Amino acid sequence: MRHHLRTLVVTALLTMLAGAPTRARADVVEYSGEASVIGGTLLGLPIDIVTTGPLPPAGGMLSAGLPNFSLLGLISADLLQATTTGAGNQSTSNATISNVVLTLGLITIEATLLQADATATCTGNVASVSGSSTVVGLTVNGMGITVTGSPNQVVPLPLGLGQIVINEQSSTVAGNMGEITVTALHATVDNVLGAQIADLFISTAHADVVCGAASTTSTSTSSSSSSSESTTSTSTSSSSTSSSSSTTTSSSVVTSTLGTSTTSSSSTSSSSSTTSTTIVINADHYKCYKTRGARLSPRQVTLADQFTTETVTVRRPFRLCNPADKNGEGIVDPTSHLMCYRISAQPFQERTVLSQNQFGDHFLRITRPDSLCNPAAKNHIESDLQINHYKCYRARSLFHFTPIQVTVSDQFETRTGTLVKPLLFCNPVNKNGEGILDPTAHQTCYKFQPSPTPFQSPTVNVLDQFGALDLQAISGECRKADLLCVPSMKTEL
Repeated sequence: MRHHLRTLVVTALLTMLAGAPTRARADVVEYSGEASVIGGTLLGLPIDIVTTGPLPPAGGMLSAGLPNFSLLGLISADLLQATTTGAGNQSTSNATISNVVLTLGLITIEATLLQADATATCTGNVASVSGSSTVVGLTVNGMGITVTGSPNQVVPLPLGLGQIVINEQSSTVAGNMGEITVTALHATVDNVLGAQIADLFISTAHADVVCGAASTTSTSTSSSSSSSESTTSTSTSSSSTSSSSSTTTSSSVVTSTLGTSTTSSSSTSSSSSTTSTTIVINADHYKCYKTRGARLSPRQVTLADQFTTETVTVRRPFRLCNPADKNGEGIVDPTSHLMCYRISAQPFQERTVLSQNQFGDHFLRITRPDSLCNPAAKNHIESDLQINHYKCYRARSLFHFTPIQVTVSDQFETRTGTLVKPLLFCNPVNKNGEGILDPTAHQTCYKFQPSPTPFQSPTVNVLDQFGALDLQAISGECRKADLLCVPSMKTEL
């Protein structure tokens, strides 16, 4: 089977490292970045909880996370996540934490969400930087803090016991070098005797780049724009100049296995300023269509996946998934499809997983079983069907999902559309003791909103282990939700 450009790795510590030993883009001579969720000192001792470590000069990606954290009644929090990336003409870092409670002597600081983002960019040989913080639900000793939205907002603590700095930012831009550090919340807390209890940096993101040859002039400017309300703020500051743009294209190849990794990269020049960065698993994407026209007598099957083992009732076929070429990445096996059936299952205990794929890291809440997908042949074309069965669950993202535009080609059509949000998460499943081909290859299925062009509904014949089915795939004008399923790695939290 043909390998894609890139495969994904999830280490046992939720740390993903993808590095390239050669430069990824002619604009960038050197990448640097780091993200940390909790750092500083506590009771005179250093503390460093969930950190990526420094990004290699050649770029790549580092990621770390924890589902929750607590320390001696002093600190508690949920969903700690840090990521830093060097690719194309940018270095970017992000740190996020939820439901933070700091209980430090006479001071209690709470926040629903603290997030920091930092970006350093090369435009030709000129550097620029930008950063932002998101602060939601900030209180001190139960009193809401008005967040102005400005960088470096200082708020004294009650009784003169220290201060907090909201959206702390520092940056430098000088010709071909730019760096920025953003901390969503910097808390310095003393006891009543004036001795320091804590000096904590919560959600810190750092990014910097060294671009090509230094320009003959260098400038540094800064500006900020903000919006504020009593408990929520998003603030930005930036410093930038511009000159000529570079004309390179790069791609990285990362091959990794659990616990070990090897990396390589390639870089080529072209006549346009574009970058290709792809992270995929050696499995197909699937474009899924709602179907009609087929009937199936209900039957019971036993399904064992990484969540549970249970006997379910298979109801009716309702979705056909074609192997799909996303953004020109190709198809591994064009003969193997998925035929998906509604299932009735036992009550399910919700859980949280970290899904990692080409589109990044997504914390998903898995809510209930949805369907069983069988390997299937279509239109009498023979297939070895060397792909997994999948048990799919309804899923929702725990954080905001930024829509992504993709172009997808399958055996029905080529269409550009938008991935709106994650909708399903699919585990490889052992059906009736038949085994699992690849227990590491999962699928995250996103709601696909296609461009508004007419869709001609084809009639197809599908053959799987439940028999032959004559189906009509429907989409577009019928307003049925299409899905794009993306190969993913999973870590249960």
